[in-house]
Parts: sequence; structure tokens; C-alpha cells
Amino acid sequence: MSGARGRRFVFLDRDGTLVRDAGYTHRVEDYALLPGVVPALRRLRGAGCALAIVTNQSGIGRVCFGEADYAAFEAHLEADLVRRGVAIEASFHCPHAPEAG
Repeated sequence: MSGARGRRFVFLDRDGTLVRDAGYTHRVEDYALLPGVVPALRRLRGAGCALAIVTNQSGIGRVCFGEADYAAFEAHLEADLVRRGVAIEASFHCPHAPEAG
């Protein structure tokens, strides 16, 4: 998908795609990057794609964890990727429970 000024973005799901899905994944101590993620993201970046994370975080709406927990986990993920040479341009999440409409 082309973004602002014709930039190509790849939108990536987070849980089960980038990191192990621990069920309402939000605790930094449960963080586990999946095998092969870093080389794949480097290939996308090398092809000129910007990367964005889009993730459904219904655990926030279900009051299983809060926005601060989500933000801490996301910051940890993005910092880890930067240390490995992969920058994430943007991150978006939906905090609503399914019944919120």
C-alpha cells in the first residue's frame, strides 16, 4: 500500500505474527519475538517498504490489561527491533472489545 508521498507501507499484525501470542499478550516478561521475523522485516525494509504494526488489543476493552501495559509492551518490541536494525514507522491498535461495535 502506498502512503504519504508514494511511500510503500507493509501493515503487520503483532501477536502470532511478530511475537508469540500468549493470549492477551501485554506483559513485557512474556515477550518472545518469533523466529525468522527479523530477517523478513529486513528484507521488506531493503525492498523500500516502511513498516507499520496494526493490532487488535481487545484485552484493553475487556479490562484484562490497560493502555499503559499495551504501550510498555509495544515500546519494548519496537526498541528490540531497532536494536536488531529494523525500524517501525507507525503502530496502531484497536482497544475495543468485540461487543463495543
